[in-house]
Amino acid sequence: IDIVRAELKKMKESNISEKELKNAKDYLIGSLPLSLTSTAKIASLLQSIQLDGLPIDYLDIREQKINAVSIKDVRDIANRILTPDKLTTILVGKPQDVKNAIKIDKLPNVE
Repeated sequence: IDIVRAELKKMKESNISEKELKNAKDYLIGSLPLSLTSTAKIASLLQSIQLDGLPIDYLDIREQKINAVSIKDVRDIANRILTPDKLTTILVGKPQDVKNAIKIDKLPNVE
């Protein structure tokens, strides 16, 4: 839990490298065509585009939009959405030695 919180804090407070950004962009751009292996998957993608209200040329401009993302954009988003101090943690089972590490609230109707 502490490692996850520390990593979120690190992501929020420091910039990613150019290489990390390039790798993420390459993955996003390259994985889409590889995921379209059936007419059902293609139809599902087209339906998602329509339901999300994306423009008809979304697939044509998607790569440009991904490539336009900067390190500053990533940092701005990280600062906006990563909140390690508000992290919700759910533990299953009877973990040892966590009572002193985190505040534990019991969920209703859960033993």
